[in-house]
Amino acid sequence: MQKYAIQEGFFDIPEDFVDRTINSFILGDANNSQFNFSISRDVPFPNEQISSYVDRQLGILKKNIKGYKLLQQRPCKLGQKNEGFEIYGTWKEGKQTIYQRQAAFFISEKNIIIFSATSGKIFNEQSDKYWQDWLTSFR
Repeated sequence: MQKYAIQEGFFDIPEDFVDRTINSFILGDANNSQFNFSISRDVPFPNEQISSYVDRQLGILKKNIKGYKLLQQRPCKLGQKNEGFEIYGTWKEGKQTIYQRQAAFFISEKNIIIFSATSGKIFNEQSDKYWQDWLTSFR
């Protein structure tokens, strides 16, 4: 068994379990928010580099989200030391255009952490600042 910590406490979990939790943070009123952050976890393929992981995930996005359009892809940093890749894309859900930034980073040889910011509006100076501050503040 291994000890597992969440903000609310600790518990024991068998060694064979893999952490695939998602943390979600919503700006303002949860029923009316146009902007949110989320953190998810994943496991890379054996010997997979972060750039190929992001390329593989882009393929999945394009396959599963009709009309997904990649606007930008670039290297980025998490905190002071973790090198990763960021993508910025958009798609339509009904009449609503969705904009999303995602950044993926290895946190260990076998674990990837993915930061996402999603908005019903195009990213502006304030939302870009939230995004950069969020990534930079990681410890």
